[in-house]
Amino acid sequence: MNSERQPAYLNLINQLLTCPSGEEQEILNTHPELLDDGLVAAMLEKADNLREQGELNNA
Repeated sequence: MNSERQPAYLNLINQLLTCPSGEEQEILNTHPELLDDGLVAAMLEKADNLREQGELNNA
């Protein structure tokens, strides 16, 4: 994962986790530059962290 982009990935992930249901695609469409393998890796890492914290629905 590109460490310079990690804050942007985490920001995008948090936007997706907190947006109203159904608005995910619109958010993704506004950040096409972040839709890459680095985002997938960041999502997997965030999901693991959420599972460890017991937040299974968000994971």
